Amino acid sequence: MDKNYEAIFIVSSKLSENDTKALTEELKSLIESNQGVKMLDSSTEARQFAYHIKKETKGSYLKYKFTAPPETIQNIKEAIKHREEILRSTFIKKE
Repeated sequence: MDKNYEAIFIVSSKLSENDTKALTEELKSLIESNQGVKMLDSSTEARQFAYHIKKETKGSYLKYKFTAPPETIQNIKEAIKHREEILRSTFIKKE
């Protein structure tokens, strides 16, 4: 049974605007390619951090809302685990 999720990725500010857009599309494709996921919404927002994250002071927040089976989340985490441009990520199950 599919569940509603919200994924937030914090991306390095060292990426150019075009690279950030490409990464946004790549992450969207990754989410959609995992077991018939239905994408509901996505957005991008640049922010200053309250504290340093991996020696960086600002970055872009990429937010996605989607529907997927629970095992999809682990597949996405494995796919992005070693990506240096992604500073942090979190997945929230919505009710």
